[in-house]
Amino acid sequence: MSDVAYQAERDVLGQLLRGADWSEARVLCADDFERADHRLLYAAIAELAEDDAPIDLVTVGERLEATGRLERVGWEYMGVLAADASLAPIETRVSLVRRESRKRSALVALAAAQRAVMGGEDPAAALANAAEALEGRETPGPLSMAAVVEKGLEAADLAASRSRMGGTAGAPTGIPFVDQRTGGFQPGRVWVLAGRPGAGKSAFALQASIHAAKRGHGVALVSLEMGAPELGIRAIAQHAGVSATMLTLGDPRGIEALDQARVNELRPIPLRVDTETHQIADLLAGLASLSRSGTRVVVIDYLQRVVGGEGSKRHEQLGDITRRLKRAALRHGLCVVVVSSLNRENERDKRRPGLSDLRESGDIEYDADVVIGLHRTGLDDTPAYDVEIGILKNRTGRIGWAREPFSFDARYQRFMEPAYRQGAA
Repeated sequence: MSDVAYQAERDVLGQLLRGADWSEARVLCADDFERADHRLLYAAIAELAEDDAPIDLVTVGERLEATGRLERVGWEYMGVLAADASLAPIETRVSLVRRESRKRSALVALAAAQRAVMGGEDPAAALANAAEALEGRETPGPLSMAAVVEKGLEAADLAASRSRMGGTAGAPTGIPFVDQRTGGFQPGRVWVLAGRPGAGKSAFALQASIHAAKRGHGVALVSLEMGAPELGIRAIAQHAGVSATMLTLGDPRGIEALDQARVNELRPIPLRVDTETHQIADLLAGLASLSRSGTRVVVIDYLQRVVGGEGSKRHEQLGDITRRLKRAALRHGLCVVVVSSLNRENERDKRRPGLSDLRESGDIEYDADVVIGLHRTGLDDTPAYDVEIGILKNRTGRIGWAREPFSFDARYQRFMEPAYRQGAA
C-alpha cells in the first residue's frame, strides 16, 4: 500500500469521525479503501448516514460493536484516526482515495486483459472487458428509496421544464409524431429503428441526428454503411434542400444551387461521425469517452453490420450486442439508437413490420425501450414516396401507427410530416 493511499484513507475516516460533512465522502464506496479495517470502518459510517443517524466516534464504535466488527477495527485505532486526521479540506483527501482506488483497479483489469490475450482471446475484446470492469467500479452501489424518489422527481422536473419551453424531455427527433409519444431521445434508453431496404432508415437516423445536434444536444453517428463523403452530401441535401443525386453525380446545377449560408449552419453543430468502428468491443470502449465529452445520443447504422458478440449463432451474437449496448446506455447516461434490418418474411410479404420481424432478432425487442417501424407503401420507382411510421414498442407511452403516411423524398433524403396533428391508426 502506497504512503499516499494510506494517509488519504486515514484522513478521510478521521475527519468523518470528527464530524466532517458526509456529503463530501458519499461518492466513495467501501472497496475504494485498500486496508480491510478501513473498509469496515467506512461501511459502518455509510450505514449510519443511510439511517440519518449522527456520525461520531461513539456512534460508529457502537455500530461496529453491534455488528461484530469492532474487534477488527478497535476503539484505540479509531481514536488515533480522529486525533491525527489532517485539517485539509476533506474533498481533497476523498479525491486522493478515489484516484488510488482507480489505479489499483486499472492494474488488476490490465493484468486480467494480459492473461486473456496470452490465453488466445481477441485483444480488442480483452481491452473492452477491462474497460467495462473499470467502468463498473465507478458504478455506485444500491440506492436508498429516498434517493430513488429524489432522482425520479429531478427527472420529472427536468421533463416538465423542457415541456413548458416547448421542448421534449430528451433530445428531439424533429418528427412531432414520434417526439410527442416518446419524449425524444432520453438517457439510459435504447431505440431501434427498423424497416426494409428503401424505407429511409439511414435518412431518418441522419435527419434526427442533425435535428437534435442543431438544438445543442451532443450526437455521435456511427455509420457502418457509408463513408464521410456520402454522409456529408446527404446532410447538405437535407439541410440546404439540394438534390443529393445531383451532388453525388457531379451535376453542376447541384453545386450552383447550394446556399453556402445554409451549408455553413451545419459546421458548428455538436455532431460527430465515426465510419471506422465496426467491432462491438471498440464501440463499447468509445461510449464512455463520448459520454465524458458531452455526447448524449449515439446512433449506430446499422446493427447487423456490427462485428462481434458472444454466441455460436448470429442471433445469439446480436442479442449479446444489444444487451451490452443497453448496459452501456444506462451506465453512461446515453440514448443509443440502433438501425436494424427486418427478416426475409417481412420483405417477401411487403407488410407493416412488427417486433417479430427484426432480422436475426435475438433479444433486440426485449432490450429496446422504443422501437420505430418504417413501411414504404408504394414500390414505384419515383424519388418521392409515402412511408408509414409506427411506434411498435414504447416503455413510457403510447404505441401505434401515424394516421397518415409521411412523405419521403430520396433526392433530399428528408422526411416531411403531414401538417395537421397526427393520431393513431
